[in-house]
Amino acid sequence: LAKAPRTEPGTTVTLVPRRDAEHWLATPMVTELARLYGSLLPIRISVDGVQITAGPAPWSPAAGASPAARRPGLVRYAQEALGFTPFDVIELSVPEAGLTGAAFVLPHPVNPAARPGHRVYLKQMLLTDGAEGLLPDWAFFARCVVDTSELRPTASREALYEDSLLEATREALGDQLRGWLVRL
Repeated sequence: LAKAPRTEPGTTVTLVPRRDAEHWLATPMVTELARLYGSLLPIRISVDGVQITAGPAPWSPAAGASPAARRPGLVRYAQEALGFTPFDVIELSVPEAGLTGAAFVLPHPVNPAARPGHRVYLKQMLLTDGAEGLLPDWAFFARCVVDTSELRPTASREALYEDSLLEATREALGDQLRGWLVRL
């Protein structure tokens, strides 16, 4: 505990590495990991004076009043986080699962047998960058980034638990992608 009271609210975390693990606590590594896992958190997080949190998710209404106003931010997000400029962006919402997000239509042909990984945030903190089974198998042409408050992670926290809610969510997301295809 600090000898004197803090001048501002917050928490300071001090870590001491094991021998030969110092690289995990180097400022660039901590900054990169904090940004990867915590960039969407609604609180201010900084590492060595550098702010990590980036504000609201680009698909949230706080990022723009309409889908058209949010589109440039979503395209920029796909470029920076996923490494491609999407052919199109489909905003997603499944209220029963507390899910919001976006599907990014890949700009190049994809093997239908390939299992695309989707980026899943759980209560605004990254759960996994490679979740499988979020979309129906036929939706191999899109990669999703979603935030959910109701879907459950597996014990290892690397995937989503296969239950009736995930199945209903997959069906609802499939309906939204089908609607996009029909509008084409």
